[in-house]
Amino acid sequence: MRTKDDRVEKIKKHLSYEIWMLCETYELTCKLKEEPETDEERIDANMKIESFCVHARNLYEFFLKATPRDEYVPRGFTPAKANYDEPVRLLNTQISHLIYEGRTDKPAKLIDGADRLGMLKDLRTETERSTER
Repeated sequence: MRTKDDRVEKIKKHLSYEIWMLCETYELTCKLKEEPETDEERIDANMKIESFCVHARNLYEFFLKATPRDEYVPRGFTPAKANYDEPVRLLNTQISHLIYEGRTDKPAKLIDGADRLGMLKDLRTETERSTER
């Protein structure tokens, strides 16, 4: 039977992966063409943006929720106190839910570079806060 320490180590490994992928996909999205010209370029851009968004959503969910399954949470961990409703709403609207608040394809409502940078900063803050112990 696995111990709490084993489970915490496992979640730390997965958390490190999510943070790594968030940072790497952010860097890739910074290199995207402003206006993709071909279907291949549009698909490539969408894959990179969606990957960033999935990892961002996973991290927001982890940092925001006090899980009743505390065997996976390091001692002393507390959920985020900041209000991240807006970035989570953007992620849910654009990526995670097909019908959540009417999924959008309007350019002005899509997650853009400024939104991704804001999310990266939010999640960096939460990562630093949670590892200060």
